Amino acid sequence: MRAGKLDQRVTIEQPVEVRDADYGTMVKTWSPVATVWAAVEPLSGREFFLNQEQQSELTTRIRIRYSSLVAGITPKMRINFGGRMLQITAVMNLLQADDELQIMCAEWRTT
Repeated sequence: MRAGKLDQRVTIEQPVEVRDADYGTMVKTWSPVATVWAAVEPLSGREFFLNQEQQSELTTRIRIRYSSLVAGITPKMRINFGGRMLQITAVMNLLQADDELQIMCAEWRTT
């Protein structure tokens, strides 16, 4: 993997449940796992109607170097890319070579 293509910083976050101080209920928040250099490549986009609202979906591929920090990435996590929250849909370790991870993500917006 060429380092020059990894020109964006992304933060991988995992869901964590914490107890609300006021009401004592469990609340889902997001905790950072790692911040890494990545190549962010938009692949496709579409617009559609859902529940009488116009929605848009953007599919993005994120390529990062494999390391012990990112070895445990799952689709339960998300990626914070400059304030945009990308839901992880698939994680691929190409050829099982532990060199590069390709992470497929989806982003939905109401327009």
